[in-house]
Amino acid sequence: MSEISFENFGHVAKKVGYRNITISSSRYNFQEKHMPSILENIKNKLKISHDDTLLDIGCGLGLFLIPLSFFCKNVVGIDHKNFINQIKIYFKFFKSKNLISGNFLKLKLKKKFDKILIYSVVHYLSSEKEFQKFVGKALILLKKKGILLVGDVPIQEYEKAFLNSKEGKKYYHQFENLKKKYKKKNFDFSIVNFLDKRMKDKNLINIDLKMLKNIEKKLKKKKFKVKILRHNKISIFGNTRVDLIIEKR
Repeated sequence: MSEISFENFGHVAKKVGYRNITISSSRYNFQEKHMPSILENIKNKLKISHDDTLLDIGCGLGLFLIPLSFFCKNVVGIDHKNFINQIKIYFKFFKSKNLISGNFLKLKLKKKFDKILIYSVVHYLSSEKEFQKFVGKALILLKKKGILLVGDVPIQEYEKAFLNSKEGKKYYHQFENLKKKYKKKNFDFSIVNFLDKRMKDKNLINIDLKMLKNIEKKLKKKKFKVKILRHNKISIFGNTRVDLIIEKR
């Protein structure tokens, strides 16, 4: 993850924490109702079983890590120290050795896992090269016949088509009205409310279909089984996002 974005998330984790886990997870407040269905979707796509060991890269405050721990044999989470420290405080049953502080790309890890989750993370990387490096490093940690889910990946063409559609314009209008409503009532709307004057990352990756297909092609050459599944219209960001499911043969 980009160092600027990584530190910005860490800043919000410390400032907001469990007072608003939705915003700490870089979601909008009104999207909270979708979280249970997203968790169920993740469980199904990863084919979670009680014998699994699972790694959650970019686990945040444990939005998915904590509930998944009840369905797996063992789970490990990685994220900024401000996220990890709060999980340790609020979930004392969670083993400290299973909570790792740091930027995934800079960590040295040896343990392998049956399932790996990277959810709503890769669009905070800086380039296609870093995207490939991130996924490649995760795959090294995946056991044979294991599954990696790179989830909630925004696709440029899908976003553009949606915003130009009648449905998208209606959604955007409702979104802006909701933002004004929250502001008027002095309610927190998103992560932006807590970034203060911190530097915003201007060099984030724009993932398009060509890039995604290129990554898929390279993975298939290495004999991985790859599926790209587009989100349905009722999910948080409509059908503008995809999940990349990679199985190690």
